[in-house]
Amino acid sequence: AATTRWPVAAWYLEDEPDVNRVSPEALDRKSRRVRAWDPERLQTFVVGQGSAVEDYAGVGDVIMLDWYPVPHLPLRSVGEQLDIAAEFLPRGKPLWFVVQAFDWRDDPPRIPGRLIGRFPDYEEMRFISWEAVLHGADGLFFFRLNRPNGTTLFDTPSFWRSVARVTSELKAMKPVI
Repeated sequence: AATTRWPVAAWYLEDEPDVNRVSPEALDRKSRRVRAWDPERLQTFVVGQGSAVEDYAGVGDVIMLDWYPVPHLPLRSVGEQLDIAAEFLPRGKPLWFVVQAFDWRDDPPRIPGRLIGRFPDYEEMRFISWEAVLHGADGLFFFRLNRPNGTTLFDTPSFWRSVARVTSELKAMKPVI
């Protein structure tokens, strides 16, 4: 394929099809078109809650779950959502967890007038990451480096230090986990 030399780990098919009302059939059609174009590359997408895996389990090669609890949900809900997702995950299909590395205030609220948020602190991000690992996540993806206001996490050193510290700790433990 023409894409063999491209530095792409996976094609991202859709963001939260469950939330954005994209049917499993429509996502599967997209997956088949991409597979015809690039048959060797992995395909992934993210669901917004664990129960959505039931509907979308047959699509793609990797399912990602983004569940962003800070500040409005208990941190333990990360593990709860991963456990729910695992109930519906086909055997051998990887499930990656998307760790919250952003502030909800960076995005317009889904409910007008309801703006909640803050960036997770180091302890919260660390808990979320380890909770995901302990509940069976096959990989972690930290969202997000680029912020909608044109800055990045590098422009807010305290945010970047939290992400870097957590990822460094996880990397150091990789041989154990």
